[in-house]
Amino acid sequence: MLKPALTLAAALALATPVMAQEYTLRAVANSNENDEDFDGLQVFKSHVEAASNGAIAVEIFMGTQLCSNGAECLQGVADGSIDVYISTSDGAAGLFPYLQVLDLPYIMADDRVAERVLTGDFTRQLRDMTLEDSGGMLRLMTIGSLPQRAMEGYGEVLLSRALPRPDLAALPPVFAERGLSTEPFARSIDPTGAAVMPLIEADPIRQGTAPQQLLTDEQWLALQQICAG
Repeated sequence: MLKPALTLAAALALATPVMAQEYTLRAVANSNENDEDFDGLQVFKSHVEAASNGAIAVEIFMGTQLCSNGAECLQGVADGSIDVYISTSDGAAGLFPYLQVLDLPYIMADDRVAERVLTGDFTRQLRDMTLEDSGGMLRLMTIGSLPQRAMEGYGEVLLSRALPRPDLAALPPVFAERGLSTEPFARSIDPTGAAVMPLIEADPIRQGTAPQQLLTDEQWLALQQICAG
């Protein structure tokens, strides 16, 4: 079963293509051997070595043996010192900020929709974008998921925590710089508006700031199709 969309893209694999018959692939994950990343790399190793009849070997490096964070590891892939890297979307967002769309909660209605989206044009488009933006040096191989029971109890833990709130008084200037309205955010806190009236009244758009277009018409229609399944 695929996880909820918030954590659906916990693992991204990026690699340079193999061009030789006799080759050793260096596969990296910044987690440890108790993590699912290690299990996934073991499966990858077995498949590649079997499919190539031993012509391609896979060496697995866990933790910080070859690199310590997403930026370093992705640079290693680009430089050729690393061939395959498993990362979170956040770890890869420094180079590819649009991958953070995978962290949006409830972006897909259910597992069936998620399965359809992640095996279709959405993933192919992300692959094309990462390949182009990296100058052909990095290729998105797959978007993975956790085991079925991996997130049990996680929602309960999140709901038990107090929701952090930014300093509301400091928000209008920040929103104004980006041409955004504060009212939708304010009403997400209190739909009646009573508790957040200063934030609504200080809405930059109400004060004359020109709104900025966040999505093109094509992007908006694509997002609607994804959410509708």
